[in-house]
Amino acid sequence: MNRFDRFLAIDWSGAMGERQRGIQIAYLDSQSDTGPVLLRLPDAKNWGRVVIKNLLSKLARADQRTLVGMDFCFSVPWPDEGPLPENRQQVESVEELWALVESICSGDAHYYAGPAIRNLSSDFAPYILCDRYRGPEFRFDRFRETERQLSPKPASIYHCMGAKQVGPGSFAGMRMFHTLRSVNDPRIAIWPFDPIDNANVVLCEIYPSLFYQMAGMKRAYDRATIANTLAYFHSGSPPEMSIQDEADAVISAAALRALSYNPDLFSYPPKVPVAHKEGWIFGVLPS
Repeated sequence: MNRFDRFLAIDWSGAMGERQRGIQIAYLDSQSDTGPVLLRLPDAKNWGRVVIKNLLSKLARADQRTLVGMDFCFSVPWPDEGPLPENRQQVESVEELWALVESICSGDAHYYAGPAIRNLSSDFAPYILCDRYRGPEFRFDRFRETERQLSPKPASIYHCMGAKQVGPGSFAGMRMFHTLRSVNDPRIAIWPFDPIDNANVVLCEIYPSLFYQMAGMKRAYDRATIANTLAYFHSGSPPEMSIQDEADAVISAAALRALSYNPDLFSYPPKVPVAHKEGWIFGVLPS
């Protein structure tokens, strides 16, 4: 028996502005025999980060339990000496990290996190992986433990410019998490930082490329790739899609439902001490 009634996969974006084409959401019911459905807004506009926050709050008030996968890093690498540059005051918890990101970026609307990665005076600047600010103090090997378990490893959260950038979306997501924390709604749990048994909405970090890899496929959005990957996760036919972000959301929704039957995926990662600060990618079992 699955502990969730429905599954949402959100392909995220850190782009500037109120709405982002890169944000795509796929939905799948626990009992559905059909494939995931792409969710659209009634006004036909793109999703936005504030709209997503409001959607999560609405889901928390519903009777059904929802597992929500979000495609961004929930935290940063957290060595013993602390996650920030050695000459900065360290944060002691992930909630303090989210609050710090919010304090740096609070002047920007729509949870945009540009100041956290572009301002050289910010606490993150010495670890940003980008050509513009490259220097001897920059670190190219800063990965969280959950990322070290994957091969090939995902891009680091400190990769903040150019192709495959991860930082902008992740820090934007942390701003949204800070808002959710400030509301103090026990019906919303952010895994693995919170207990999930009594939450109506459980937010977990996803990495769509991992799900393609599980199915023996390379990440792509051609119909054969999507159909074969959905079949691996015992899901139905794919909807019509035109961009990779849509495909990633669809595949992730199917994977969330299939993998959520495995209790080890929820119970084991929180036992990894650093996961309480770094977070964990859903679907990764420590080796």
